[in-house]
Amino acid sequence: MNNSKILPKWELARYLIDAKKNVDTVLFIEKNLNELGDIAQKELKNARNNFCNSTCNVLDNIGIAKKILCSEEPLINMVYTERDKNVSHKDVNYEQVCFDSKLMKNILRKVKKIAKKSLPDVITLNFLAWDSTLFRLIRGINKKKEEEILKKRSERISGNELTSYSSAFSNSDMIDAGYHVFNGIEKPLKSRVGNEIITFKNGLTEEEGIQFRQDSAISSNLTFDIGIWPIPNPEDQIKYQELKNKGIIDEYGIPQEKEHVTVFPLSNSELNKND
Repeated sequence: MNNSKILPKWELARYLIDAKKNVDTVLFIEKNLNELGDIAQKELKNARNNFCNSTCNVLDNIGIAKKILCSEEPLINMVYTERDKNVSHKDVNYEQVCFDSKLMKNILRKVKKIAKKSLPDVITLNFLAWDSTLFRLIRGINKKKEEEILKKRSERISGNELTSYSSAFSNSDMIDAGYHVFNGIEKPLKSRVGNEIITFKNGLTEEEGIQFRQDSAISSNLTFDIGIWPIPNPEDQIKYQELKNKGIIDEYGIPQEKEHVTVFPLSNSELNKND
């Protein structure tokens, strides 16, 4: 007997993207091991555990029995075993698997493929080396410093010739007083009064902006029964990365003064692809 539940597509997508963001965290930690020091292993463990939980939440809610999934797909059996024997509780006889970013990506791609019929058609996996909390820790960014960065970026971008490449960082804080900012997704549609909005935050960096926008899209789709999904534009990413590599803009998207710009060739960095 199959006791698996079937969730609404965008609710399932939220679990999938939560798991994807755990991969992003692992990618960020792998890239910044030296700067993170002793906290790296603890954060890696948390990200891997959360990844297993979120991934299994997807699989538990697509209407296919766990036993069948595990018998047919080695990667699915691996993530379920890790969840059951090392995350939910500790099995003394269990030999832990090293869940690095490569393995986690492969597992999540497989999960997305298996759950295809239960997920929105537009959903993508845009892997990023990013973690909002750890980035701020490394850069020593508190609330005051973040506000200063955002203010400086807004002032520099306004009227700047680079605006077309920095549009993702335009000011989105101006909200009409007649609207109510809706931050949750649990409020039932029938109780809406018609003036709720969900903000799409810019974030400190391009990577954070992508994560924020996709989170807000999921909330919007669940709240307002629509189907939007923002994805990075490869051509704009190339242009944006070139501007950063040449020092024309910094990691926060702030256009730099001419005397501070150091031009060097565009590096051959691989862009994240939609899966």
